[in-house]
Amino acid sequence: MKKSILLALVLCILSFSVMFLSCDNDSSTGGNGGNGGTQPSALVGMWNLITATVTDIITTNSNQTAIDLTSEGTGTLNVTGGENAILKYVAAMDSAGVIQGMASNVPLIEIMDLSDLKIREIMKNPDRFKSELKTALTDPVYLFMFSTDDGGMFIVMENGYPASAYMGTTNGFSFNMQTYTLTATNYTLYGFGYGYPQPTVLINGQLQGVFINIPANTPTTLINQDMTEYFEGDSLAVNADGTYTGNLGDEPSAGTWQVSGTNTLMITDTTGNDTTMYFTYALSNNNFIITMDMDPCEDFDNQEDCFSTIEQLFVLDEGCITSLTEQMTMTLTKTVVAKP
Repeated sequence: MKKSILLALVLCILSFSVMFLSCDNDSSTGGNGGNGGTQPSALVGMWNLITATVTDIITTNSNQTAIDLTSEGTGTLNVTGGENAILKYVAAMDSAGVIQGMASNVPLIEIMDLSDLKIREIMKNPDRFKSELKTALTDPVYLFMFSTDDGGMFIVMENGYPASAYMGTTNGFSFNMQTYTLTATNYTLYGFGYGYPQPTVLINGQLQGVFINIPANTPTTLINQDMTEYFEGDSLAVNADGTYTGNLGDEPSAGTWQVSGTNTLMITDTTGNDTTMYFTYALSNNNFIITMDMDPCEDFDNQEDCFSTIEQLFVLDEGCITSLTEQMTMTLTKTVVAKP
């Protein structure tokens, strides 16, 4: 799954970036960077993550209007009865006349892996959908999945796992693709996996998605996801002898580092396959900013399938995407000096 791969990469990047943040535009000699050469001493120290973001940039061959998966919509859906929740985010797509989508109390980008998301298959297979969910930044997560062909499902996620679920028919809700608005009037869903009487939830309200204007042939931000809380408390020690150690996420990391040129950091993680990775960086106000280019289509069989899925998910015209890029950006700050 792309998100797990991305997380692994991010952990590596974070370890790499932390080491470099110390550059402070100080080019005095220090450790040997693991290869016997002279490296900036300002890199040596203990580094903590401040922010982490993932940004996807899209270019299209015509003017487009995309649904925003990171912003609150207009209006709300209110859930009452066996559960109480307010849903503020919505996304949907039209597949051969069948509208399928979801609404939640958290940004949808936080709880789904876009590169693995095949909405047509997921809506037909709730078990697979639940396996695609991951722990979001808010707990619990309330999620309403709907299909004009199959009905609706309301799921409560706690600690990243389904805690309760409710099923409903196709009567009581509608989705207008022209205005991108989900409407529910006393829509009733019944709990399953319970004895009798079954608990129920009611959904009422109207929720309209937010749009992003994409001018033709103009690179435009499609997704800007804050991932800072995924790495809260992560740190790494960069040592003057050209080594580093750290505990990033659940994965301890160790290896060697060195600087090449004016803005390239080379990191070798010796805890695995001695893989060397390269990153660009910048220094600003005692902060180290590191950037890694990634492939948003890496988990698809081909670029055509990737672009087609994104076009459907963001309600874009078929065949309009000409370019899609992704970057991870991390900012770290220095706390104490690491061992000499």
